[in-house]
Amino acid sequence: MKRLRWFWIVALLVLLPPLVVVVEHHRGRAALARTLAEFAARGEILDARRLLPPSVPAGSNGLISLVAAAARLGGAGQPDPPKLVMVDTGLAVPGTRMDRWEGTGQLQTQTWANVEIWLNDHADDFAASRASLERPACQSVIDPSRGFGHMDFSHLSRFKVAATALGISAAAAARRGDFDAAMRDLEAIRVVESDLGREPLLISQLVRIACGAVADRRAWSVLYAREWDDRQLLRLQRFMAVSDFVNPLLHSLEFERAVALQEFRDEPSDDLSRMLEFDVDQALAQAFGGGPSPLEIPGTLDEAYDTAGELLKRVGGRARQSLFPIWRYGWGDHSTVRFLRASVVLFESQREAARKGSCASVPRSLLDPWLEPTHLHERWCNRYMKGTLPQLANTETKAFRAETERALNETGIALLRHQRRLGRLPDSLDALVPEFLAAVPKDRMDGKPLRYRRDSETTFTLWSVADDFIDDGGRKPWVSRSEPNGIWWKEDAVWPQCASVEQIAAVQQFKPKPSAKTAPVQMSSELMKRYGLIPASAPKSTPTNAPAP
Repeated sequence: MKRLRWFWIVALLVLLPPLVVVVEHHRGRAALARTLAEFAARGEILDARRLLPPSVPAGSNGLISLVAAAARLGGAGQPDPPKLVMVDTGLAVPGTRMDRWEGTGQLQTQTWANVEIWLNDHADDFAASRASLERPACQSVIDPSRGFGHMDFSHLSRFKVAATALGISAAAAARRGDFDAAMRDLEAIRVVESDLGREPLLISQLVRIACGAVADRRAWSVLYAREWDDRQLLRLQRFMAVSDFVNPLLHSLEFERAVALQEFRDEPSDDLSRMLEFDVDQALAQAFGGGPSPLEIPGTLDEAYDTAGELLKRVGGRARQSLFPIWRYGWGDHSTVRFLRASVVLFESQREAARKGSCASVPRSLLDPWLEPTHLHERWCNRYMKGTLPQLANTETKAFRAETERALNETGIALLRHQRRLGRLPDSLDALVPEFLAAVPKDRMDGKPLRYRRDSETTFTLWSVADDFIDDGGRKPWVSRSEPNGIWWKEDAVWPQCASVEQIAAVQQFKPKPSAKTAPVQMSSELMKRYGLIPASAPKSTPTNAPAP
């Protein structure tokens, strides 16, 4: 009798785990079917192919020639004249007003003479770039069936190089007094932006924002290169009209979700495990938490969970990874459901922010309840969501900042035009409507009108509340900071006016030394792993919202 009892106990212990896996598999499959039907009824698109832009005929596509020209423009000899150098809150030195600046490598001091030599040496490459951008589109082929890790993103760096080179050319033209040539190159960067705006990839939208920052800051240096007439200032102001960065970025997040779903379903387990950095130790830690020592005999159910987790942690590296297919079969669909439902919470909040025109509408801790659930089953099924969605959260901040900086530039130029035409600054931004502005631009960070104060007959302060959404009156204390972030820090973002002659001269008094160039696009290592740009085992970095220059 005892043998029979032990037989059933052993049989139960052997059969129960696979039975649980099978039951969880069927429960997850049913839950996923219900969720997909619900999403279809809501109008959510989960097929990545439906989110692709219309293809461009080969004869109308300028991508290949643009990439080739940009490859030649982006060589080691490319000069790097400053766009602007901040010297105080609301004051900056335009690169076009500097005679020399610190270089890199062998050439430790650069001048505009060096820039002109480089421009002449690459005249054919600039002509090829401009001709490519005059085509109907410069569009890459995106194949979502290959997954992120197998896509080709090489064209993005070339787009950034082309935008950078055209910005340098625009600044040089403005310094020579050739306003039309400067605007030609600035408007060519807008075409780069437009082409990138059609790509449904988050990384493409981040590069687009970086290219937009290049255009905006070069345009600011063009503004102060010389005394332009009102017609020219009006053209520059119209160039600064606010573009839509937010909605294309939100569209890219929908595409990211659709491709991620496809990867969850079709990617081989080994590849998916590496992409998500799946670790049974981590999954068990999320599910069971810490507890007593591994060898302590459990006396409660919680201690039994802890002990089971500690025992499984003893399994070797490859053995741990081999458990991923079992987890995927039993709980992969549950994890997909959590990913989908959390994505709706995130995307709806971002869509509402886009409708309101206010970045502040998106709570910073929106995903916290999803990332750290209290229920055991939810923690165990959190892998897909934790490995994907946090990389997509808060990316909208970059887009709102890009739109706000453009609004600041447009409004700043309108104020200068009012001052030059009427001999004084207006008392409020409302006085610019309708002669100088169609309407008072909004601060996209909090959805309210941009802040403005006339400080004297000839000076003013124009600002946004910036990332902390707190209005500090545009009076943040000055701390010397590097150029890449421009006006964007946690405190108010104050639109810079041109520094004095003395400040411009002081900036050029430096001891030449090598300095590293800024990375083309700043992003977290987690996002780079998502696109296969660095190995999944690379160390994590702190994400940054600072736009690339």
